[in-house]
Amino acid sequence: MSSHTTARARFTAWLERANLTHAEAASQLGVTRAQVSHVALGTRTPSLSLAARIQQVAGIAATAWVEESKAS
Repeated sequence: MSSHTTARARFTAWLERANLTHAEAASQLGVTRAQVSHVALGTRTPSLSLAARIQQVAGIAATAWVEESKAS
């Protein structure tokens, strides 16, 4: 994906590629289904600890969320 693709878009693409429900992703990330839903829908930016877990599990740089929130 290009560098201008948002972190949220990369996150939802990861969910689709991995064929994960929000509940399954939540289990892998150690958070609630609601937290995954909020991140996927863009209604909340993940906390630093969740961004770090997303980086470990999905390969999306934790800094991408910070860069995205600065741009908006």
